[in-house]
Amino acid sequence: MVFSSSGFLFLFLPAVFIGYVPVSRVCKKLRNAYLFLASMLFYCWNGTRYAALLLFSVGANYLFARLLERREKSGGKRVVLLLALGVNLGLLGYYKYTDFFLSNLSLVSGRAVPLREIVLPLGISFYTFQAMSYLIDVYRGGPALRNPVDLGLYITFFPQLIAGPIVRYGQIRERLSVRVTTRDDFFAGMQRFLIGLCKKVILANHLGELADRVFSGRMPGQNSVLLLWLAAVAYTLQLYYDFSGYSDMAIGLGRLFGFSFPENFNYPYAASSISDFWRRWHMTLSGWFRDYVYIPLGGSQRGSVSHVFNLLVVWLLTGLWHGAAWQFVFWGFVYFLLLVIEKYLLPPAVLHSRVGAAVYRVFTLLCVCLLWVVFRADDFPAAVRFISSMFGLRGLEIFNTFGLFQAREYAFFLLAGLLFAFPVFPVLEKKSPKLFNAVYTGVLFFGTLLSIAFILRETYNPFLYFQF
Repeated sequence: MVFSSSGFLFLFLPAVFIGYVPVSRVCKKLRNAYLFLASMLFYCWNGTRYAALLLFSVGANYLFARLLERREKSGGKRVVLLLALGVNLGLLGYYKYTDFFLSNLSLVSGRAVPLREIVLPLGISFYTFQAMSYLIDVYRGGPALRNPVDLGLYITFFPQLIAGPIVRYGQIRERLSVRVTTRDDFFAGMQRFLIGLCKKVILANHLGELADRVFSGRMPGQNSVLLLWLAAVAYTLQLYYDFSGYSDMAIGLGRLFGFSFPENFNYPYAASSISDFWRRWHMTLSGWFRDYVYIPLGGSQRGSVSHVFNLLVVWLLTGLWHGAAWQFVFWGFVYFLLLVIEKYLLPPAVLHSRVGAAVYRVFTLLCVCLLWVVFRADDFPAAVRFISSMFGLRGLEIFNTFGLFQAREYAFFLLAGLLFAFPVFPVLEKKSPKLFNAVYTGVLFFGTLLSIAFILRETYNPFLYFQF
């Protein structure tokens, strides 16, 4: 079940919220249990195959955290943490990377090793990272939760269970016991949810139609350089509106129930550099790797060689986190190279001059767009073919009638996607608050009506980050 489905919008969410209000007023001690049960129902909506795995994660991490507290004085705390992290990473590794390991073992050994064809449990990368955040924070001195239901809610809470944002234990600990949903929270949460819904249904879904048609190869003989660039830009925008739209909906839903989730995006395509892009894109994942991997390794405090090594580790792990395939490893490695070049080889004058800064902004966007092609392609050879064709190296026409037709067909979604990927509304709000309120209200109102119309038509409606 996805947030932009009719079942969630018109059945699950209203029923859960209507039930939560009286439970919260009559007995506050039961509201976490109520939301925990609702979250498990959400997870099991389309099947219970991996519900036991999710419950095992909750139970095991509850016991590990209590054991970490007890070992504070008796010693062996580090051993318990390593064991707990090993269990979490072991489960993630088994379900996500077993077939990747076996396929590479076949290549190295020259013998066919049968694949296990394991179906990836929904949201396992996200809830595993949240569980490890909890364990590490307890290891560092944070209090462990006494009630396993509270931990169950932290790990399984349905707004951010399957695609983030990754909420760290310290960010939500107090709200698990003390929280209030005011009228302002309700309306602000609904507004944020509707913003995400419009991003997802109006922009991401329609841009995804164009991207999928081209990347899937369903139009042989009709491709052109223009069409491939249109598809690359469409996917670049689709991924942003899909994932940031989901994050907006998750943040809005969290606020409806009294929780404050961290921001996950800050207009990443307005970035001035590669490092700035990653300060703005999937900020909760970047922050997780920074605080739990990069800084513990030493960050940039132990010299340039150590710094480069730490960056390499973080970016190889970031690539692998996104997918069990070499193209994701390559994707992460290229970002590592770009960041090292930017840090150590790029003359500072480039970023401090008006022309240099403008050129580097364009370069950053170009790199991001091309690396999203690597991210989207079926495999690495397909990505190489696609990118080389984008630059006219495989004999395609520059443009043809079909490409021009697709450009006209999707012009509104491409232009709107490009416009709203930049901070248009924040700038308008700063310069003219009254005009901003009128425009923003009108866009949100008509966008919501249009989104509901598209949902009722049951059009193309996937969520991209569910696969990670």
